[in-house]
Amino acid sequence: ASGAGAASATLTASTLVSGLVTSIVWNLAPSGSFAHGAGTIGVNAHFTPAAGPAQFGFSASAATPPVGWTAGSNVSGDLWAAYIAVPVTPGNWYAWASGTDGSSPTAYATPFAVT
Repeated sequence: ASGAGAASATLTASTLVSGLVTSIVWNLAPSGSFAHGAGTIGVNAHFTPAAGPAQFGFSASAATPPVGWTAGSNVSGDLWAAYIAVPVTPGNWYAWASGTDGSSPTAYATPFAVT
């Protein structure tokens, strides 16, 4: 109502994408046979970028990621690991890894058996 005022300060913003996982290389995936619902299975993989953060899970499908995930722990550098409960349902299962934001979901190509 009283005329033009001073210009506002300029503000610049950007979205950080450095946390997105771009590559996962399995180091240790389940193999062999496990008794359903008994104990845990250790898995680990190398993540790029090393900062992760990572998550792991099991799915009955190599094409469909798990419904539930277990947060990974950084072991050293780019190596992340977790212990995941053995599935309670018998059958063939696939180990999966991804960034906690869902980036680069990756299934280990060979299933393991739950009896």
